[in-house]
Amino acid sequence: MADIVAENPSMAQTAGAARVPVVLQLVARLDNSLASRVAIDTAIAVKNGGGMALVASSGGPYTHELERAGIRHIVLPLGNDEDFTKWSSVRRLRKLLRTENVSIVHTRTLPATLAARRAAGKATRVVSSYFEPVEPLSYFKRRKLKQLTRVDQVISPSPITTAYLRTEFKMDPARIAQIPPGVNVTRFAPMAVRAERIIKLAQQWRVPDDRRIVLVPTPLEVNRGHRVVIEAISKIEHNDIYCLIVGARPDTQARREELEKLIAKKNLGGFVYIVDHCTDMDAAYMLADAVVVADRVPRAFSRVVVEAQAMGRPVIASSAGGIAEPLITGETGWVVPVGDADALAKALRMVLGLDTEQRTQLAEAAISHARAHYALGTVGEETLAVYNALLETQWAEAPT
Repeated sequence: MADIVAENPSMAQTAGAARVPVVLQLVARLDNSLASRVAIDTAIAVKNGGGMALVASSGGPYTHELERAGIRHIVLPLGNDEDFTKWSSVRRLRKLLRTENVSIVHTRTLPATLAARRAAGKATRVVSSYFEPVEPLSYFKRRKLKQLTRVDQVISPSPITTAYLRTEFKMDPARIAQIPPGVNVTRFAPMAVRAERIIKLAQQWRVPDDRRIVLVPTPLEVNRGHRVVIEAISKIEHNDIYCLIVGARPDTQARREELEKLIAKKNLGGFVYIVDHCTDMDAAYMLADAVVVADRVPRAFSRVVVEAQAMGRPVIASSAGGIAEPLITGETGWVVPVGDADALAKALRMVLGLDTEQRTQLAEAAISHARAHYALGTVGEETLAVYNALLETQWAEAPT
């Protein structure tokens, strides 16, 4: 987050210096989810841009990041999506918007958007980010998700999502702003990771010195493609491979046991290892010779794909939704069909066979690409531009 430093005086001066916009990020919980991470990053961008940033949530382990940044956190009982739809939550949110003179409320889930729309008056604009899977919808689901688009502005994280919003929901292109989630390229940078951190993690995960590391940094959820990865590893010469599946949590114990049975069935014990959720992912990427994102669900965006590029690591990503869109195919990573273990095995052979010069060239291209298009400073400025445009309209409509 240290790379958000750009000043944006217009946030405070659009309609006179006395008007300082108040922007509320609304999220269920401050954890490691994409919605939470982007809410924190955006709040910091607002503060650095001259506005007043607020974040409302039920709390969570990442609350300290707001405190460190000097951003006020407001506790609301929004621990899950159902909490947003309760009348008591809507009433409390309405009071918050009024007492804090909130200019813009930014949401990232359907329940949060519905709550914000019900609570917002004429003085507050509503912005939503569309992070739902980009997949064909039934009539009823389309009708339900269309509520996400009935706001003042929708932020799309990827080109495929933008096209999806226009075709699936017939959205006016003028109401769509395409802005990807950003990555802290000051933190996710090879030179920023001390050797002792990498050594500590390697020892913790019992990584052998003579293996090539395949890193799969996705939660142990169904449709994340872990079975496809295990199948692909079984199809290649794997005696010098150590595959780390990172992301086990207490609530995914059943899934972990299921995958461990598959690992044993494929005789991959000692070659594929499942580890718990990691809080030092920048060091984890430094261990990797290849990073795999094999999701089967067509997600709108993958933050892992961008982080791995920022660390100069080769990425193999599935073609589901917008997951692979941050890649420069053939230069910073490779795309494989969803659920195709043979194609993934072929891509792994190629990536793990890159020589030193090829890896250096790929790393340089990947780092440059991530910094140019996904740095928090760049993304923050683009988001502030969306807010500014809404504020200019809002203040132009206000009585003088």
